[in-house]
Amino acid sequence: MADASEDYAGIGKSIEVKEIGDRKVISGLHTFLLRDKSENFINGYKGYIHLSAFVKEQFDRLATGLKVYGVSKANLKLIEIPLPPSSEQTRIATILSDMDADITALETKLAKTQQIKQGMMQNLLTGRIRLL
Repeated sequence: MADASEDYAGIGKSIEVKEIGDRKVISGLHTFLLRDKSENFINGYKGYIHLSAFVKEQFDRLATGLKVYGVSKANLKLIEIPLPPSSEQTRIATILSDMDADITALETKLAKTQQIKQGMMQNLLTGRIRLL
């Protein structure tokens, strides 16, 4: 989880690292390594908790700083996280993961379309293709 950001949008952003086997993972600067020791949250759901408006409002309220906003470990302990039933966590994680995949596919398609447009514009500007 990101504990600091230059804007409120980045505070508390998190990812869920899963299926790493016995490989080691090192977190970077301005990150907290969080673990679900009580195993209340299902795998796949934990990376989306920061998107909850209820959780995000708490991060924004507890953030301190002038140019860089940050959340301390002491303030992190004050954040309440709603705990839906496991079946609902699974549904939420599945829907959000599918949406992420759709967005990635659309971004890829957009990039390809922009490259085609660029090539067509180049052909028109160089005179290789003329429009009647």
